[in-house]
Amino acid sequence: MTPLHTFEAGDSNLSERFRTISGTVSENFFAPHHMQPVGERHRPAVMNWAYTDGAIISHAQMSPLYNENRTARNRNAGKYLVWQADQASRLKLAGRPPLHLQPDEFVLLTSDMATEWLVPHEFTTSCLIIDNDLFNEHVPHAAELLGRRLSFPFGLDAVLRAMFESAWTITCAGQFADLGRHIVRAVLQTLAAVPPSLQEHGPRPTHLEIRRAQVRRFIEQNYSRPDLSIASIASSLHLSQRYVQLAFKSERTTPSEYLRHCRLTASAQLLGDPAHGTRTITEIAFACGFNSAAHFSSEFKQAYGMSPRDFRSGRAQAR
Repeated sequence: MTPLHTFEAGDSNLSERFRTISGTVSENFFAPHHMQPVGERHRPAVMNWAYTDGAIISHAQMSPLYNENRTARNRNAGKYLVWQADQASRLKLAGRPPLHLQPDEFVLLTSDMATEWLVPHEFTTSCLIIDNDLFNEHVPHAAELLGRRLSFPFGLDAVLRAMFESAWTITCAGQFADLGRHIVRAVLQTLAAVPPSLQEHGPRPTHLEIRRAQVRRFIEQNYSRPDLSIASIASSLHLSQRYVQLAFKSERTTPSEYLRHCRLTASAQLLGDPAHGTRTITEIAFACGFNSAAHFSSEFKQAYGMSPRDFRSGRAQAR
């Protein structure tokens, strides 16, 4: 069973209550938040949260408020926030015009973005707080989705709302630690289908191009794993092996060839780096994902026209 952490604020006077709420939100959203009441009617706040691998779910019932995220810029807090509320609100980000969000609309932020957020009515809000690495692994164009109204094709916004409702139901049942990670990855797969904003020049990337960037990023981050394969890549990204292969078809290469390229490029960099001069060629081969020194030497010679030993010697003489 996953513990459901619950916090209620309603016994103290209004000023003290909102100071307490600000502190609790700051702790769970990884940034300094300052909240102020709006209007005269204020029900007690009830906030809940639970944890799973790489993510937190937050669910709260709140009274009208103004919330300012006073974070310092570029703190690299490493958290993405997929957020919605059941009432209209206004979101202001530095250097941008206000974003007027309708009830149940989704917005994507990071915990180190300075924001001002006004909700003039009592509301219920849900948020998934997701680790940076996990989010970028599944949504390679995340930076282009930040701080704008998310436009979902084919009615996927309704699917995402249903996922949030399921995540909260699972949380109330004490199963978020076990089942929540599957919901989180389904949410990320849905967000990966959101097209990036139109660039000033050039066409909008296709869904297949977005997937190719996702696979590329995964390979670049995991090429050192000797067990990395098309099957493991597909499994990690919740794609079919055929789709992983198809994503590279237009480049006239394959994921396996790109994996080989990443491993060889990394090994060449290590062989040419004086800081790694004491490492053996076998150690470098294993560090770059090869599971055989002989196989590494053969692949390296085919790519660079010389053995790893000659490549290292030539670089040393050139210096």
